Amino acid sequence: MNCTFCGHGNRLYDNHYDKLKSEIKKLIEFGVTTFYNGGYGNFDKTCLRAVKELKVIYPYIKSYIVLAYRDSNHIEKHNYIYKYYNAETIYTLEYAIHPKYAVTARNKWMVDNSDYMIAYVTNSYGGAYANFKYAKRKNSNITQVINIADVD
Repeated sequence: MNCTFCGHGNRLYDNHYDKLKSEIKKLIEFGVTTFYNGGYGNFDKTCLRAVKELKVIYPYIKSYIVLAYRDSNHIEKHNYIYKYYNAETIYTLEYAIHPKYAVTARNKWMVDNSDYMIAYVTNSYGGAYANFKYAKRKNSNITQVINIADVD
């Protein structure tokens, strides 16, 4: 089973780290072995950190940074992140897409290929909210959306 993450990029999440890590651990114990991450912003980095730490206890779990762009600048940036967070990078878009829509298409791919989403969404606008809303639709593959902002 797979899990993806969704959260605002411009916030600090240190106060929510323990709750985030606890939710990831619960999913691992329930059978989730693959985690997809966009690799942008503070929430993604906080999730990457938590998965990296849990890989010490659960070495079989996989962490992937899903690239929205295939150009060398983005690949070079994510290769650094890959090494630091012990995550692999993948590019999933099978067709050429305008860069303006690449992040949205990548986010939809992560939702469409995941069973769970862990989110921290408090705004009712922006890319994180749009992805969160997409995951909550009835036709989504997502079984459960865990919004850690709701448990504060």
